[in-house]
Amino acid sequence: MAIGGADGTLRILETDTFTTMYEESAGESEITCLAWSPDGAYLVVCMSELPAVKCVVDGDGYSVRPFHDSPLQLCMFGPGGRLALGLEDGSVLLSIEGDAESDELTDYGERLTSIAFSPSGTLLALGYDDTGLFVFAFTEGEWTEVFHFSPWRVRLPIFASRLVFINA
Repeated sequence: MAIGGADGTLRILETDTFTTMYEESAGESEITCLAWSPDGAYLVVCMSELPAVKCVVDGDGYSVRPFHDSPLQLCMFGPGGRLALGLEDGSVLLSIEGDAESDELTDYGERLTSIAFSPSGTLLALGYDDTGLFVFAFTEGEWTEVFHFSPWRVRLPIFASRLVFINA
């Protein structure tokens, strides 16, 4: 389990006893988001005022390495290792883990509040405080906008893997 603090402290806890396995402080830079890689080998750490880093699990415990050259607001891994990185200007970088190529979604808003992948990884929702909700579909190797709803100030979109309706 990883915990990111408003004071810039990252803690990794062992979940059987909840003892601290790793603790590191980034000073005054608030940790804004954390995302474990699908294989659990590293943790992406986004900070409000410092470039993003990844905390790598290795034989000697954990080591911190550079990950991105600018501060990131949000990060999320989707199915298949796809990684979405939310930048301060509201744009989103999308890539497959280990692939140097990445797509960039820009000009959808300035205040990105959330990123969510569908369970299949073929849909991506971006929530913005200033422009609403955008949903993109990944088809034929690229992301295409398929839905936009603007009256909302979106905080947390989430996809369901299955919906069950119960008649009352």
